[in-house]
Amino acid sequence: MTISRLEMTASGPGMAFRHPAVWEKLCPGVIFILLLGLYIMTMPEHATLEDAGILITVAQFAGIAHPPGYPLYTMLGKLFTLLPFGSIAFRVHLLSALAGALACVCLYCCCLVLSRQRTPAFFAALFYGVSGLLWRQSLVAEVYTLHALFLFLLLYLALRLQREFNHTDLYLFTFVFALALSHHWPLLLLNSVLFLPLFLAMAQRPRLSSCLAIAPKLAALTLVGLSPYLYLVIRSSFEPYIMAFGPVTLADLPDYVLRQRYSATDVSPTASLADSLLFVLHFLREGLREMGVVSTLAVGLGLAWALAHEKRSIVAALLVGFCASPLLLLVFLKFDYDILRRDAYMFYQAVPFGFCALFLHYCLVAMPKVLPERLRSAVTAGAVGKAGEKLRGSTPERTVPAGASGKTLPPGCNRLTAVTALAGALLCVTTWVGNAGRNDMRNNTFAFDYASAVLEALPEGAALFLHVDQDLGPLSYARYGARVREDVRLYSQHGHLFGNRIFGARDGEFANAQTTLLKFLDGENKKRLFVNWPSELFQAQPERGVYLHNHGLFYELSRSETKTAVAMPSSVIRAFLDRHWPDAYGDSWMYHRQRIFAEFCYTLMLRDESHPALEEHYYCKLRLAQNLYAQQQHERAAELFREQLATGTPWPKDGLAHVYFNYLLAELAVINRKPPQPDLKLPDIQRLIDEVYPVTKIWPTCDNKVTRALLELGSQGPLNIHLNELAETFGHCGNLAPLFKKVRDSRQ
Repeated sequence: MTISRLEMTASGPGMAFRHPAVWEKLCPGVIFILLLGLYIMTMPEHATLEDAGILITVAQFAGIAHPPGYPLYTMLGKLFTLLPFGSIAFRVHLLSALAGALACVCLYCCCLVLSRQRTPAFFAALFYGVSGLLWRQSLVAEVYTLHALFLFLLLYLALRLQREFNHTDLYLFTFVFALALSHHWPLLLLNSVLFLPLFLAMAQRPRLSSCLAIAPKLAALTLVGLSPYLYLVIRSSFEPYIMAFGPVTLADLPDYVLRQRYSATDVSPTASLADSLLFVLHFLREGLREMGVVSTLAVGLGLAWALAHEKRSIVAALLVGFCASPLLLLVFLKFDYDILRRDAYMFYQAVPFGFCALFLHYCLVAMPKVLPERLRSAVTAGAVGKAGEKLRGSTPERTVPAGASGKTLPPGCNRLTAVTALAGALLCVTTWVGNAGRNDMRNNTFAFDYASAVLEALPEGAALFLHVDQDLGPLSYARYGARVREDVRLYSQHGHLFGNRIFGARDGEFANAQTTLLKFLDGENKKRLFVNWPSELFQAQPERGVYLHNHGLFYELSRSETKTAVAMPSSVIRAFLDRHWPDAYGDSWMYHRQRIFAEFCYTLMLRDESHPALEEHYYCKLRLAQNLYAQQQHERAAELFREQLATGTPWPKDGLAHVYFNYLLAELAVINRKPPQPDLKLPDIQRLIDEVYPVTKIWPTCDNKVTRALLELGSQGPLNIHLNELAETFGHCGNLAPLFKKVRDSRQ
């Protein structure tokens, strides 16, 4: 059932709209244009970090994205790449902006169904549009704004169904739900819990019988909505150049869509309840920062008003919608709490802020009703009459009741509505101002500048093998989207993305990858082979005549023992460091940016050159400490490691263990320089053991080098290495069993 003009008539301040003005009819369009304009004005020209570059390149080639494939997003992205203006990245960014603005329009419609008041609904939608996370996601090529659009469209249809059950809305809900599943099914199923209270409230025997009668039609609509997944199989048969993990056959489709390849990465063996609590606290802290104190209080007041006056099923649905992503996600994704996974976790949370906007809408609805009677009378008498007139537009006039200012107003216009509008506008403006600095990405060229610097430094016709996410996205976009250095060929180290695979993780060739790689190195073209991050495949093998040369930003795998220089002037490195330090793009994907920045610092170190960032930037200081240790400057290296550990930054646990290990080696080198008397060294070594031992609890895996170092120390003297605790945690590790035996034998 649609919202007719008569349905918009209701009692109470600002609700008697028997003849909606032109302004009221244009509200959805105004919301859409304002937000789309804001997003376009603050949008970057090029790809950003993480998945943006990959998704842009996938859309450009009409390829296959990583699981679950995102077929609907890929097809829409391909259409946007055909636009006749802007860069390829800008065109695909525009898809996210369009979806973000439409999601806010759908939220506006949800508010109308709930309260039938346009003014609170208008400002609630704008508030959601300028919330930090949705705004940020609307600027880059990502999948989350399209998910938000689907979810709030489904919520709108579900609320209409609860008001009046009808087959038309049920058909629409079924089709849109299936279509949303073909976009991002994990997030949709996670958020779909919110629909349970709504449908349970409308579950009646006649309605159930009616649904059974149309079940075949609903099933057909579901299949049509899921049909975009066939794109993965059909498109794979044409072997597009960008195709994650190789072709997807009909037999492979279920595993691919269900993300079976990520089953190991979705769960960390070292994650604990403390990690989950830290994620929740971070979500709440970020929510407070992005909305501000005043808006957060308004959301809380709106929730209190809804609990007192709204139907229980609706309040339950909205509360579940707010809690589903931040809480239920942690049940399925057991992540370690660190800066990398923290950023990944937050990008799932664009939807909960939409439910905050719905609660804020209730606060604006309640505002005229909770004002003191004297203040309400003063406002009604004309304190803000002109604002009310402008808000309502021009319609036939009516006379203000006796005792008022004597002016005339449009029918149904209550000056209390202007108070609501003023409050809503203030909340939107303060939220916009609070998020504008972090979300203005017009000059965000960090990823593109990095990728361009790497590509421009490579010799003509070079082959570059990419491995980690921080490089795949930016470099694939720069090479194929922006067409930087078209003579350079990009490869995936494990055959995960590009079509020019020399071996792949899906077939038996990977078992003979070393041999295949050497054949490629010795091929007819004899290209110079570079790698951004040397995995186990790309290591030096002097016995086979293979050498690995470090150039800073990348390594070269060569048959020559002599290192050949590359054409990257120090001025290019300094220009990058000067432009992007201190980092001006907030804390989004901090881990990737820090790692990339450190590689530029390290390149200068290899040339014995300096820059202020080397002494102040976290990762640059780590690189400097490692370099100083290699140069036998152990005291300074240990000092730098100690300073970085004292910052308390939640770095990935494996990286933190690596820093502790380097610190342990540096401190041991300093201690060993003391006089040879054991009684002078043992107390310092014991202090060091007690200092680094906690990291064995933080990262309790068999690969923790600190554990191995402690066991080796324990076998050399009467030191308390917490042997019983180590045995309890690492006793199952086969690689450590000889060391445990050696320690026990030395103490018998």
